[in-house]
Amino acid sequence: MRQKLSRLLSVVIVFLMLFTTESLSVIVSADSEASYIADFRVVTDKKSVAAGDYVNVSVNLTTNYEIAGMQFPLIYDSTVFEVQSVDFVGQMASGSYLCNKNLNVNESAYKRNNNPGYWTSASVMDKYKIAFVSWAWDSTYSSVQLSSEETIVSFVFKAKKNITDISGFVFISMDFLKTSSCPGGLFFCARLIQSDPLIMADKGQSIRVNYSYPDDTICVNHTYETITVKPSCSEGGYTERTCSVCGDSQIYDLVESLGHDWGAWLEIKAATETEAGIEERCCSLCGSTEQRELVRPEKSVVNSITVIRGTASMKSYKGEEYVAITMTPGRTVTGLYKDMVDGGTVKLVDVVGTIQDRAGDYVAYQSQNKTNPVATMKVTYADGTTEKYPVVFELYEMEREIDLDVSKNIRPIRGKVSLAEDAKGEYILVEMLEGQSSVGVYKATTDGSATATLDGAEGVLTEKEKLYIFYGSQNTFNPEGRLTVTEADGSQSTYRVVFKLYEMDPYVNAAKGLRPVRGAVTFDDDGTIRIKMTSGQTSVGLYKTMANGATFEIVDANGRVTNNPSSLMFYMTNNTANITATMVFTLPDGTTKEQKIIFDMGLASDPDPLTYLKPVRGTVSYQNDGTEDYIEVKANLLSTGVGIKKDCLIKYTITDVDGIMTENDSRYYVYKSQNNDGLTANISFLQSDGSYKTYKVKFVF
Repeated sequence: MRQKLSRLLSVVIVFLMLFTTESLSVIVSADSEASYIADFRVVTDKKSVAAGDYVNVSVNLTTNYEIAGMQFPLIYDSTVFEVQSVDFVGQMASGSYLCNKNLNVNESAYKRNNNPGYWTSASVMDKYKIAFVSWAWDSTYSSVQLSSEETIVSFVFKAKKNITDISGFVFISMDFLKTSSCPGGLFFCARLIQSDPLIMADKGQSIRVNYSYPDDTICVNHTYETITVKPSCSEGGYTERTCSVCGDSQIYDLVESLGHDWGAWLEIKAATETEAGIEERCCSLCGSTEQRELVRPEKSVVNSITVIRGTASMKSYKGEEYVAITMTPGRTVTGLYKDMVDGGTVKLVDVVGTIQDRAGDYVAYQSQNKTNPVATMKVTYADGTTEKYPVVFELYEMEREIDLDVSKNIRPIRGKVSLAEDAKGEYILVEMLEGQSSVGVYKATTDGSATATLDGAEGVLTEKEKLYIFYGSQNTFNPEGRLTVTEADGSQSTYRVVFKLYEMDPYVNAAKGLRPVRGAVTFDDDGTIRIKMTSGQTSVGLYKTMANGATFEIVDANGRVTNNPSSLMFYMTNNTANITATMVFTLPDGTTKEQKIIFDMGLASDPDPLTYLKPVRGTVSYQNDGTEDYIEVKANLLSTGVGIKKDCLIKYTITDVDGIMTENDSRYYVYKSQNNDGLTANISFLQSDGSYKTYKVKFVF
C-alpha cells in the first residue's frame, strides 16, 4: 500500500504543476455516484462594507469520502472588491498537502466552462475576476476526509466602495464544474480510490454549492430581439437588442441626427411702423417650420454703412463706443465704401496704420499692417446730420480690446502689443510670438507721426538704428523699462513697458526650460509640473540640460529613477505608482526655486503598501486581531526567521520595534531564536504630499 500511495503522490505532484494548462485526465461527473457528495459553502464575515474595509471570505467544505485533490475558481466583482491574500486552513493547512494559489488568472481560464459565450465577453472579464486555488493530498500523511463542515481556504478582500449587502459579489459558479459535458472545467473535488493509485476519480461524485449570484451575473442562453431606430432631424438613430430571458440591453451603431434642412426665410407678414412683421422657413426633410419677427431697422451707423469683405458692429473700450469693421474669416482685406445705403457719405480722418483711400472706398490689407488700423469715421447722413465715431479695422484677432489712444500706437518686432495691468498699474505689454526667440519695438510708430525712446531697461538690450530688441538667450526674465513717445508737435508721454520673453511667473519660467523624454510638460491648477507620458510609451523622463540655461535636481522622489548620461528616466516596470517629487531649480542668476513635479505614467497615485513590501523567507498580508488592522510578515514553514527587503519603490522607515531586529545593507530581519512570536513595530511610508503614513506590522513565526 505504501508503494502504491507513493506512486499516487508522484501523479498528484505532476498534476498540480500543470494545472493551469491541463485538468485531470479523467472526467468528474456531477451526476454519477451521487452517494459521494462534496458540499461547498461560501461564508463572509460581514454583510455590509464601507470603502477601505477588509472582508474575510471562507470556503467551507463537507465530504463523505477521502479527497485526493481539488481546484476551484472563486469569482468576485472587481468593481466592488480587490483580493488581498489567500491561505489554506484546517486540515488543508496541516502539512499533508501540496497547494497552488493564483489570485489573477489569465484570459484562457475564462474559456474553461460550459458557458464560454458569457464568461469570455470583454465586459464580463473586465468586471468579474477569478481567484484560483488548487490542492492535492500528500500520500505520506493520513488521508483527508471532511465528514463535518470545515473551512478549507480563507480569502481576504478589500472593499472599493460602500455596499449595504455584499451577497452575490463573491461566489463560486457552477458553470466551471468539470463534468462529462464540460471536461475542461476548472472546478472539481476528486476522491481517492486506493485500489488503483493511478486512478484518483474514475467515476466522480456529486458537488453541491451554497451560493448566490448578483442579479446581472448569469444568463446561460441569451435570446436577443433587435430593433433599429432611424435618425430624424432632431434625434439620432441606433440599433438596440434586448435579451428576453434576463433583460440585458445593448445599444450600438449610433447615428447622429440629420439636422434640419432649412429653406430660405419668406416674409408672410409685412412689418409696419407700429407692428413687427413675420418671416418663416421650412425644413425640406420633416416639414417643421420656424418663425421670427421681421422688424424695421432703426437708423444706426452700422446699418447705414456698406462693408467690403467684412461685417460692422458697435463695440466699446473703457466706456467709449467705436465701430468695429471685422474682416470675414479666410480673407486678408476689409474696408468701407464711401457711399452709404441711405444716400449719405463716409470720410476717414486721423488714420493710424495703412488704409488705402481710393475713389469709392477705404481698404486695409493685412500685408500692409502688423496691427489693426485705427481712424476717426465722419458720417454725413442724407438729411445733412453728421456723427463721428472711432473705427477699428480688425485684420487680426485681438486678445484684449484695442486702445484707441493713438499715442500708444507702438509697432512691435516679432510680437504683439496690448495693454495689461498688474499691482503696479497699467503698462504696455510687448509679447513675443509663438516660436520666436526675441521681441522688441521699432523706434517709429505705425503711422510715422511719432517716435519712441526706450530707457531704464532691465536686462540685455540690443539697440539698432531703427529698433530696440531683447533676445531670450541673453535674458533670464522679462525685461522692463520706460517707453517715451514723442509726438510730431513735441509733446511726450511716458509708459511702463514689459517685454515678455518668458512666462511671467518665475516658477513657470524655470519649468518652461524643461525638455521631456517621451512625454509632455503640463501644469496643474496648483502650479505642479506634470510630465505626462506619451500614449503607447512605457517610460517618461527629462533631459538634464534645460533650454533656458537653468539647472535642476529632483529630491524626495517616491520611486526608482534611472540616471542616464543625458537624462533621468522613470520606467513603468520599475515603479508601481506615478512618481511625485520636488524639483529644485537653480536659475542663471544663481537664485533657486522649488516646485512640485509629477511624472505621470498613468499608474495609481496611492497604491497599497503590500504592493511594495518584499518579504524575506515569508509572506505579507493584512490581518486583524479583533481590535485593529495590521500588516503581518509571516515566516515560511521551517524558516528560522523572517524579514523584509530594503529595496522598495518608495521610502519607508521602521520604528518602535519591541524586540531584536537585525539590519544590513539589504534587509531588516527578525530571528526566531531571539524573539517571541509576534514581534511588533511601526512602518511608515512616504506619501505624495511629503508626509508619512504609518502602519502597525507584526512578525509571526
